[in-house]
Amino acid sequence: MHNLIALQSERKSKIVQLQVSMEDGRRDLLSIQLRNIANGVKEDYGTYYEKLYGKDRAANLAEAAAILEAIFSVIQIENINLKKRWFFDDLEQILKAWEVQDLPASSRRIRDKVFEVMNSGQKITDAIKPHREGNANALKSDDEITAWVVVMRDSGNNYTNAFIIRQIQEVCALTDKSIPSVSWFEALMASTAIKQLTVGRFGKRGRRAALYQGYNPVLKAIFAGDCWQIDGSRLQLLDWKDENGKAIFLYCVAIRDVRSGAILARTYCLNEDRWVYLDVFKQAMAVTGYIPYDIVTDKFPGHNTEEWETFETRMKLAGAHFTYTERPQGKAQIERWFGTLQTVFSAKSMFYYGEGIQSSRPFAHRSKEQLKTIRKHAREAGWDFDGAIQEAEKIFEAYNHTPLSVYSRKWRKVERTPFEIHEACDKSHVVRLEAHEIAQLSWSRTAKQVLHRMVSPIIDGVEYHFAVDFEVLMKHERTVVCYNPEDLSHIYLFEDGKIERYLGKAERVWAAQLYGPNKDYATLTASDKRNKIIDKQLAERKEALIAPIKGDSGMLNILMGGFAPKADLEQAETEWLKNNLLADDEDRQAAERVRAEDAQEAKIIASELKEAAKGATKAKKAASKKPKENMILPEMVGRVDFDLDDFMYSQM
Repeated sequence: MHNLIALQSERKSKIVQLQVSMEDGRRDLLSIQLRNIANGVKEDYGTYYEKLYGKDRAANLAEAAAILEAIFSVIQIENINLKKRWFFDDLEQILKAWEVQDLPASSRRIRDKVFEVMNSGQKITDAIKPHREGNANALKSDDEITAWVVVMRDSGNNYTNAFIIRQIQEVCALTDKSIPSVSWFEALMASTAIKQLTVGRFGKRGRRAALYQGYNPVLKAIFAGDCWQIDGSRLQLLDWKDENGKAIFLYCVAIRDVRSGAILARTYCLNEDRWVYLDVFKQAMAVTGYIPYDIVTDKFPGHNTEEWETFETRMKLAGAHFTYTERPQGKAQIERWFGTLQTVFSAKSMFYYGEGIQSSRPFAHRSKEQLKTIRKHAREAGWDFDGAIQEAEKIFEAYNHTPLSVYSRKWRKVERTPFEIHEACDKSHVVRLEAHEIAQLSWSRTAKQVLHRMVSPIIDGVEYHFAVDFEVLMKHERTVVCYNPEDLSHIYLFEDGKIERYLGKAERVWAAQLYGPNKDYATLTASDKRNKIIDKQLAERKEALIAPIKGDSGMLNILMGGFAPKADLEQAETEWLKNNLLADDEDRQAAERVRAEDAQEAKIIASELKEAAKGATKAKKAASKKPKENMILPEMVGRVDFDLDDFMYSQM
């Protein structure tokens, strides 16, 4: 039985091969016949068409006319039955192989052309004419109508083609212009030139306009941290209702590293504002420990507020560069990433409702029936803000820790996750940050006075206490406090001034509960211990300061005046007199001798001067009878260096 089936199959195969071979032979014979007949009459047709249409156009027309005449000749010679399809099928393959321009190529249209000539009895030269000749709807060219098409199609009103055609045809009728056919308009508007000239219909920032706009090739970031792109978007998760029944959706602001694709930080909100953007930067710097070279963002709500401008200024001083863009192409990577997040990772969520309303993809949205089921499940699960955040976190974590090869054809050979790529990449152009520098750049801040060896900022209406170290206590009465509202176990202190020099880290001091059954003496003991340490440091510092004068207790008692004990004060005065007015015995006696000798010598000098003065008086009286030049001058009397004996000797 099996052998019989095999033989029948082989026989059928041979018959088919034979038929194909016969058809090929028949077609080849027909081709030879047509070519021989056409070559004999082609020259005559060439002469005819050259006179009418010129040499360039005549060649194609003459070939078409010669082949059509050859077809009629073969039909007559071979007595071919035109009801059989094989003849026209063979003609179709032959004419396609010869690429005849002015004859139809399909078997159906070839048949129509043959019957048209046969039934009408027209000449072959009347049947073969240039394309569209004699067509009443034909329009060679009209620059004015073309201009109307361009103006209407380029309008921002974005008219449909049918509307443009109707309007222009109506104007043509009113102005007695030749009215083009609908196919002429459609061919014109489908041309590449018109598409390029009428991009304005989509607007400057339209999604379709981007297809016709210029593109500047840009290389990818080389190192992680070369550029961070930040953007906010509504997550395509189910809404929930507030107390007024209003639908609320979850929004997310994310920072994406361009090189690795890793989502370094994200924060959730109901509306975008400056606080959300500041928070996501705080998270990103805490996770990475650096600030990037470039930061690209759009002009989000709050980008021109004092808080954001202050943050931007600090970041620029630290080494970051900011770029603001209003075009999606300015941060294309993160824009496309949101699409990947939806189609690859969000689609796995029960609460995902589909892409945006502008998406025209066939898989963009859940069906109405499915959405009804999803909403019922969400109500049963108590879907709300917290639930939406938990679902979003699952989606983000799945993206960050899924190898690219799992879902990307482009990166099918990359077996690392975005976060692994970020960690492995060099970060040659980033600015590394210490913990206190991150706090200074991105944490909340306030200025507080140092009281009771602590700073006590009020955060969200609650007073918190943080212990300052000894050096801060000794040098600063007021500091700038940088704190993280999500972690108040410690804060960082900076100088209250333009420079804001880092002062140190302050740990939280917990208040002790001393009332009720839950008394907390351990906390009180720890606080007391801290104060005793500072007391000891103060005592040591004071001891070091007064050490140079500590041995001179008498002077201290004198400085204290009436506040010192009377006995101590009298003793101090005695010591001072003894040390400063009453010298040691030898020194005192020697001093007394010197003073006595000086006094004796002074007496002698005074006696001599007295005697000299008396002699001078006598001499003056005697000299009144002598020449004046021998007289003692009055001004010489009383001079210490005047020698009376020498004077008297000189007068002898």
